[in-house]
This record gives sequence, structure tokens and C-alpha cells, in this order.
Amino acid sequence: MVISISIFTIILAALLIYNNWKTNKNTLFLALFFIVLSVYIITHAFLAIDKSVFWTAVLYNHISPLTLLPGPLLFWYTRNTINKKQGLTKIDYLHIIPAVIQLFAIMPYCLKPFSYKMEFAKRITENVDYVNQVSTNIFFNTYENFTIRFVLFLIYIVASISYLTNFTFSKNKKSEIGSFSNKLIQWLWILNIVPLIFVFVGLVLTYNCMINQPSVGLTKTHSLLLILEISFFILTFSLLLFPDVLYGISSPQNEIKNKTTKNTVKKDDNVTQKKLNTEDPLNDIINKIIIYFDESKPYVNPEFSIYTISLDLQIPKNQINECLTIIYGKKFSEIKKELRVNYAKNLLENNTSEFITIDAIGQKAGFATRSNFYSAFKSITNSTPSEYINMLNAKKNNN
Repeated sequence: MVISISIFTIILAALLIYNNWKTNKNTLFLALFFIVLSVYIITHAFLAIDKSVFWTAVLYNHISPLTLLPGPLLFWYTRNTINKKQGLTKIDYLHIIPAVIQLFAIMPYCLKPFSYKMEFAKRITENVDYVNQVSTNIFFNTYENFTIRFVLFLIYIVASISYLTNFTFSKNKKSEIGSFSNKLIQWLWILNIVPLIFVFVGLVLTYNCMINQPSVGLTKTHSLLLILEISFFILTFSLLLFPDVLYGISSPQNEIKNKTTKNTVKKDDNVTQKKLNTEDPLNDIINKIIIYFDESKPYVNPEFSIYTISLDLQIPKNQINECLTIIYGKKFSEIKKELRVNYAKNLLENNTSEFITIDAIGQKAGFATRSNFYSAFKSITNSTPSEYINMLNAKKNNN
């Protein structure tokens, strides 16, 4: 049963990648998280339940470097989803160091002939206590391996939950939470809380096997193994309850209501009113983007990208690109610059510069640096922000 669920989970992970790769590359972290957990459970199921000598020889110990990756994968997925980012930074690659060390530690065992591994697998399937008699790691024994594995996983889960808690409950983040669907937040909580059961069961099993022989320790914790199977089942099938995650599309309940019924839609100052073809299948998406820009003003976030729009509206990036071209007729980089400059112009026209500096206005408009702000502003208005303020004051004096 547990092997079947694990195989089904791997299939769902492949579906995740297939449906979301072009729109959300963070899906790779989530899919790998499920795949690694599944392979880990399959390995121990072949050893303890099916007692398959061949598959135990193929998988046992060889996959141990991978078992140190679920923590980082979970954290990367949660953090990037919250921050609306994709990919990894250079510092993120430091998180795979434990897995690299583990790979080096098992290399002598990996290089042994398969006949040796078959013999070893035969012995541990017949008597699991045999794992204590043979060294398969040049740095750590079996119990140290398991302890390190689960403790590291726990640390990453705590870090991930802390990140999610700060985002969900921080007063400064409330405006950002509104751009996330409730289901996505619920999914992140389930994804981070359920693995705590894995860690708890793993640590208890490790402790019981350490103070007793593994055969005795596993027998005494049969109920915990059942809890582990149930939690894994819940985690796997929770994907089916969140089609937004699995298929990369919005369910009907989460669709943003179309706030305009006319062919002409209201837009910011930077966009002239456009008549939309009511029979165009992209019409709804265009309206959503316009309303989204008008109400949420996501472009003032320095990390604003097409991925931000795609994630917030749950619309594939290729459709976002197509609709932006229809609305603006420009490249995304130009659209972003124009939106930010127009936002800054509104602040300057409202005398905001009397209360905060011009540089601060540039930051509020989403520009990362002063030079980027001044350069973009001059390219749009043919004047610097200071010159623009002088022009505004001159007009007021003339009036």
C-alpha cells in the first residue's frame, strides 16, 4: 500500500512539473520534495515490508544524500512563493553541503561490487539488526545518520514555518497577503505542518532502535509507522484538493470577479482607454490585469516581474505577455518603467516631496537605486525629478 501511494506521489510530482514549469519554476522544488520523500519511503518499504533483496541493494544507502534535501527544497519553495521569486541565490547553494558531504561519505560503499550489496541486502532483509554490523558510511554510524537527517529536516521546517507565520500575521504584510489566494496560504500551511509528523516519527524510531535492537525498536513503534503512512497519504492527496497548485490554474471559486461590464475599461494615467472585443477570449484576462494594476499597484514592489502577475492572478505567463502586448504594445521592461515613473509623477504632483526626499519617492515607486530612478524618469519626461518639481511650481505660480 505505502509503495503504491509513493509511486502515485511521484506521478503527481511529474504532473506538477508538466503543468507548472513554464509558469512557475518553483514547482521544481515542490516536485523534488515529493519525489525524494517518496523514494525514501519506497526504499524502507522494500527493506522492512516487502523484503525485496534486489531493490534494497539498488536503493539502500545510495539515496542517503538525497534524504538531506527535503528540508532545503521545502524552504526554497515556501520562501520563493511568498516572495514571488524564482530560482536560487548563490548563498542558497550552501544548503546542499550536507548532501555533498554525505555523498562523499558513502562513496566507498557505492564503489563496491553489486554482488556485495546484494549479499548485504539479503542479510538486512532477513535480520534488520545486521545494519549495525557493517559500516556503510565513513563518517557516521546508522543512528547518527538518521538523527542528522531528521534534525536538519526539523530545522528547515521551523525556518519555513517561521517565514510563513511572519508573512501571514505581520501587520506590515497584510496588504501583500491580499494578493494571495486563501487556498494558496492554506496549502503552504499544510505543506509545512504535515512534515513535522515525519520528523517526530523518525526521531522516535531512531531513538527506539538506538536503545534497543532495530528489530525490537521497530516492533514497539508499529503504531507510529501507521501514523507516518497516514500523514504521507494526507500530504500526497492534499495536492488533489488544491488544483491551483497541481494544475497551475484558478478554480472557479477563486476567479477574480470581473469588475467591468463595458467594452471600455478604466486604466491608470499611463494607459489610454481601449475598446475591447467582447468575443476575444483574452478579454477577461485583460480586464483582470488592468484592475489588478489599478488597485494593487504591484509595480511599486522592486521585485515586480511577469511571474508576480502570473502568481497573483493564477494566469500562465505566456497569456500575461500576450495581454500586456495588447494593452500597452511595449516590452515588459518598458511597461514597468513607465508605470513606476507615472506613479512617481503622481507623488510629485501631490506635493509628496515636501514630506519625503525625492530619492524616497523613487524607492516608493519601486526603483531599486537612485540612478535607475533618475534615468527612467528623464527618459519618460525629458526632465529630472527636480526639474519636474520646478516645472510644477512654475505652473502653479503662473496660475
